[in-house]
Amino acid sequence: MKRARRWSSLVFVGGCSTLAPLPTPQECEGDDDCPIEGEVCAPDTRVCVPQGDLPPRADLGFDIQEVVEGQVVFRTEVGGCDRALTGRQSLPPLRGRDFEQTFELTAFARPPADVTAPMVEDLVAGAIELTQPSRFARAPLFPPRIDYPTLDASGEMVTVLPTAVKWPRYDPDDVMPPILADGGFVLWRTLPTDNPPMLQMIVPPVAVAPFDPDDPSLTTCTSDLQCCDVAASGDECEAGDPNRCLADLGLCTAIGNPRFAFSYQYQDRCAREVEDAQVVIIDGETLEDAPSQAALVGVPVTVRHADTPGADRLGVHAIDPIAPADREAQCDGDDECIAGEQFCDPTTNQCVLALAGRPADGGGIQVDDAGKFTAPVYTYCNPAPVQAGSDFRSFTFSVAPEGPLSALSYTTEIEFRPFQDDIKPTARISKRLCIPDWGASVPLSLQLVADAVPLLGTGDDAFICCDVGCLPSSEENAANFEPTKQTTCDGSTVPGSLKAFVSADLKLDADQRLAWEAVDCLPPDPTSAGGGVVGGIRREMDCSGLGDATCVAPDLAAGKDGSPRDYELRLESPIGSLFTSRRITVPVEASGGPKKITLERRVLVRGRVRLDEVACAEAAPVDGDCGSEGALVRAERLRMPGESASTVVGPYSHDVATYYDPIAERSGDYVLPLDPGVYLLTALPLSGSRGGPAAIEILDLRDGADVQRDLVLGSGVLVTLDLSGFDPRAQIVPLDRGSWRDLIHPGRADDPDPAARTVDLNAIGECLQSSDEIPQGCRIRRLISGQTLTASQVGQVRFTARADPDAGKCPT
Repeated sequence: MKRARRWSSLVFVGGCSTLAPLPTPQECEGDDDCPIEGEVCAPDTRVCVPQGDLPPRADLGFDIQEVVEGQVVFRTEVGGCDRALTGRQSLPPLRGRDFEQTFELTAFARPPADVTAPMVEDLVAGAIELTQPSRFARAPLFPPRIDYPTLDASGEMVTVLPTAVKWPRYDPDDVMPPILADGGFVLWRTLPTDNPPMLQMIVPPVAVAPFDPDDPSLTTCTSDLQCCDVAASGDECEAGDPNRCLADLGLCTAIGNPRFAFSYQYQDRCAREVEDAQVVIIDGETLEDAPSQAALVGVPVTVRHADTPGADRLGVHAIDPIAPADREAQCDGDDECIAGEQFCDPTTNQCVLALAGRPADGGGIQVDDAGKFTAPVYTYCNPAPVQAGSDFRSFTFSVAPEGPLSALSYTTEIEFRPFQDDIKPTARISKRLCIPDWGASVPLSLQLVADAVPLLGTGDDAFICCDVGCLPSSEENAANFEPTKQTTCDGSTVPGSLKAFVSADLKLDADQRLAWEAVDCLPPDPTSAGGGVVGGIRREMDCSGLGDATCVAPDLAAGKDGSPRDYELRLESPIGSLFTSRRITVPVEASGGPKKITLERRVLVRGRVRLDEVACAEAAPVDGDCGSEGALVRAERLRMPGESASTVVGPYSHDVATYYDPIAERSGDYVLPLDPGVYLLTALPLSGSRGGPAAIEILDLRDGADVQRDLVLGSGVLVTLDLSGFDPRAQIVPLDRGSWRDLIHPGRADDPDPAARTVDLNAIGECLQSSDEIPQGCRIRRLISGQTLTASQVGQVRFTARADPDAGKCPT
């Protein structure tokens, strides 16, 4: 007989803790004023509260996004200890303007007669885009492209308006990563309609000298009103002026949506074309030209900037009305600039934007039916009409053919000669871009097979499955279908498709590179794989299961004489599948049917997700069952020494929901199939359900043995965030940035540096990620089971965070 499961109350009770704890009668100035043991003085309300009721401010981060028609138009990342949250005496609503600045952007095609009122023809027609790294090591800030220029035709004639872009801005006292410290920089890319794109670096002003018209000698400030032209009210600054004195620096800054204007002139003389670059197919062994170019028609080509050996590195100074040579020195070496993004220019001692490796084309470059292409590029040249000599610039050209041909990249120096009678001389690549012919196109088909796995029960009540989706999600769900009885599996699941990738490397030794040059071919660039690898064939197989095979790749190359060529096969099993991801070697040959591959079972992590004693007592279920129905169990693969995306097959982040056990007649059980490795593990309650996130723990599955692990949803701390100052359509992702701070990393347990022994989930590279993903911190930092939270009608967002009394107060 199945037991009916009832809660004594459906009201969501989450305690009384918010980002500003609710007042109690006992006022305080410090913890010593609180007479009850265990109570502390809340920093915002100055009242005594139990220490466990303080929200873990120091651990919290909020990714707030304003979304219009499905696109993120403004995004800011707010820390729980940001000054805008902690500097007030009451519940602080997050005002959007506290985290905004506005850029007025202008790209001139020619100097306008009136800078304040340019004509349409004065401007570079096209689009602009801005990007900036994430403060919390998430996806970069990358809003939609903006059409440029901004025009107003509401009157009798078209007029040019300032192209204004809202962008995040943080208080100088907020803790920021080095890439954003002191404001960081914003990458501005202009994409002209008829010319190649150009990159610029915006560094928003952070601090300026104080302003006092009555005291020209003033060099430091002690009050906010010394920073600006005082408004008519006499007690505040004029809008847009610096409005806050940074006492420790004696300098002024602007907080509260300041506006900054940035402009530059796009030099048409620096926009050039690399013409008639030729891509040819050669015999991979004899290096003779292949007879047909047809296979290359329409092949896309991408172009990136590169540094020229023996010449100064290619970089761009930040936009500033002061000439670079006249600016105050910023650096003496590259270590004083943002690593990987900037370098120190030895001539001006400025940190400049490194261009090497960044895109140089606007897209759309393709090889024509003659095997040629033209690449528009911006050379960042000396734009003077008369030049003493040529400009030399290096670029990397990447060609990715379809069919049985290797993808390759080539870096070469190109001469851009000076203008002659205002005519742009032709620029060309010195040698051909050659693609070796590996042989005729042959298919590869795979037949993946495995026996289904008993997951639950025995006999007629047994669930025998290919993935965890066969288990009932609820009591009602269990009543509507019989136990699953699958026999064989092919690795796929209903919600997620199996992924399979095949690859074969192209290698060239030193003698072969010289042989390429001897036949007028540019030697390809070596890849990061080492061992002479310069490229290769990499294909994602079609695993839709149509036809007789599980996965099919139609366009691979066997050996030139029809002999087998070895490919690496990477099988990536879907989340929830009971069969492991793996790497194996598969020979590809001109004949033969589907290759049979037997799948291996994953490690099964079993357990139960339940409420802790406090939450269970509040829920008071009639049957005493405190299993958490619908809770999400989350695992993410921790990167161990020597592991990378090239050596470990994904997926690296896994989510499964708890199921209802019809045999034990209870909810909250889970089965999580994982590949052998080391993982972070936690559980999150279903949105709107009782309990808070379970603690994050480390799970070592390297021995391949199944594991039993129960997870407890703690009472946590209810956090209330007031977003009424943001757009009503704002969405928020709350992050846990520190409750896991004392976890010892299994791969660094013997490190002599105590700080290095612990995990840092905020660090890029701490968790494994696919090579085609944007590098980010660990995903398991998310505090909610859904994608985002949206504000209520009164502009509030509520969620439960892990209780951490040590993180309840912010550093002073």
